[in-house]
Amino acid sequence: KYGIPYFAKVAAQTVSAQTAASIDDGAMQVLDKAFFAPSKLDPAIQARLRTRFDRMTTVAEPGFKYELLFRAGGPIGANALALASGTIVMTDEMVQAAKNDEELVSVLAHEVGHVVHRHSLRRAFQSSVIALLGRHVHFIMEQLSEADQHVKAGKLRVLATSVALQKYPGLPTFQSL
Repeated sequence: KYGIPYFAKVAAQTVSAQTAASIDDGAMQVLDKAFFAPSKLDPAIQARLRTRFDRMTTVAEPGFKYELLFRAGGPIGANALALASGTIVMTDEMVQAAKNDEELVSVLAHEVGHVVHRHSLRRAFQSSVIALLGRHVHFIMEQLSEADQHVKAGKLRVLATSVALQKYPGLPTFQSL
C-alpha cells in the first residue's frame, strides 16, 4: 500500500506486453541453461494439459501471451512457475506427483494468478529498488562517518539537530547563531 511495494505494483502495471516477453525470453534461456532439461513427459499428457490450460486462459485477464511449457525440473523438482508475459513452466516431476489433472489445473490457475497480478515484475522491481537503496545507504553511511571524523577534528562545523546535540553537545544550532 505504501513505499517500495506500492512503487513496485505501479511500476509493474506500466510494463508493456512486449517488454515482459523480452524479459521472459532471457529468463527462460537462463532457466533452461541452469536448471531445466527438455521434458520427457508423454506428448499426449502434455497435449491434454495444454488443452485444459488453453480453456482456462481464454477467460483469464487479456493482454498476456499465455503459454504452457513443460521441462524436466532437475534440481527444482516438482514445481511450476509463472513468467511475466504469461508463460507458465510446469516440471515433469509436478505432473508425475499429481494424483489427477484437477490438481494440475489448480496449480496452473494459481500460476495464472501470478501473471495477472504481475507478481514476478513486482518482485523484480522491489528487489531492484532495495538493491539500489542498499547501495545508497552504504554510500551515505560512509559519508556520515567521514563527516564525523572531520567534526571531531574541528575541520567541519555542523548545525545540530536535537539528535546530534546528544552526541555533540557543543555544536551550534540555528537558534544559537
